[in-house]
Amino acid sequence: LAKGTVEPGQPHFGRVARLRPGATVGENALFSDRAVHKATVQASATMSAEVLVLTKKSFGDFDEATLHKMVENAHYITARTKKSVDRSTSDIDILQKCTAHLGYFARISP
Repeated sequence: LAKGTVEPGQPHFGRVARLRPGATVGENALFSDRAVHKATVQASATMSAEVLVLTKKSFGDFDEATLHKMVENAHYITARTKKSVDRSTSDIDILQKCTAHLGYFARISP
């Protein structure tokens, strides 16, 4: 996402998050030849959005650290959008890893 905000979601989940510039959407489809694009997003009703589209080739040109972060982010988003009863142990692990800092901020808040 280059500009604006979008909200990912599926009809049976409703809104699950608000994504801002720098967020990625649909990257799971780039991780393997068999993956299917399943991301659904909608631009905010009050602001237009500008997105950048990557081909598999251009995606593969990213450096290793960027690709690793994108994979981790995709796993986090996938885990976050599942119903809690459907989450696996690895889903819970990635959710805890990506939100561990929130406890710190809660302790230092006035």
